[in-house]
Amino acid sequence: MSIYENIWIVTSLLIIIIILSTDPKSSTSNIGDNTISFMFSSITESQKFLRNFSWFLIVTFYFLTVLINYFN
Repeated sequence: MSIYENIWIVTSLLIIIIILSTDPKSSTSNIGDNTISFMFSSITESQKFLRNFSWFLIVTFYFLTVLINYFN
């Protein structure tokens, strides 16, 4: 196996782990109009990071797939 295939496998496993570990519920809910429900319904910085990181991994996975197919 080449280094690209090893990185591809690790990337795919990370994508699966991140997607399965995140909460699929929407971050905005219609509980009420008070400020306390607004605080709990807003997205946190860690959720933003996980979303951006997962998109980075998905793009990396796509380019590695193209690269592996090009070299084979």
